[in-house]
Amino acid sequence: MAPAPPSDLIPEGVDPVLHLTVRPGLHAPAVARAFIRLAVELLGASANDDVLLLTSEAVTNSVVHASTTSVGVSLWRTGGTVHVSVTDNDPEEPQMQPADPGRAGGFGIRLIDMLAADWGVARTDDEGKCVWFEVPVAEGLSVVP
Repeated sequence: MAPAPPSDLIPEGVDPVLHLTVRPGLHAPAVARAFIRLAVELLGASANDDVLLLTSEAVTNSVVHASTTSVGVSLWRTGGTVHVSVTDNDPEEPQMQPADPGRAGGFGIRLIDMLAADWGVARTDDEGKCVWFEVPVAEGLSVVP
């Protein structure tokens, strides 16, 4: 099972926190994007391209680079911001690769750095890691009170 995001990352009183655990594989980024799209809408906002792209990049990093048996994706909303965390069982932190337009891949953390309002990497409570980011979202139809 994928580790949960660090308990100090989620502000007190935030409810609900939505969570998905997926096995690493080629399907994981697509499953995570679908989860984020639905979860953001359940929280009364509209999922934008940035939150979907950054989720896909963070999950892909876990699938490709981490030695992990599962990947966790968690999401919560505070005001006009959606907070996404992607966790795995590998404690090695991702590194931003030097910009090289001739290289295929290696842009995930750079994209997160460019497009997220804020982001970081934290240790999970059980020795894995959590890549988290925040993205502003537009109001949508509220489904969850």
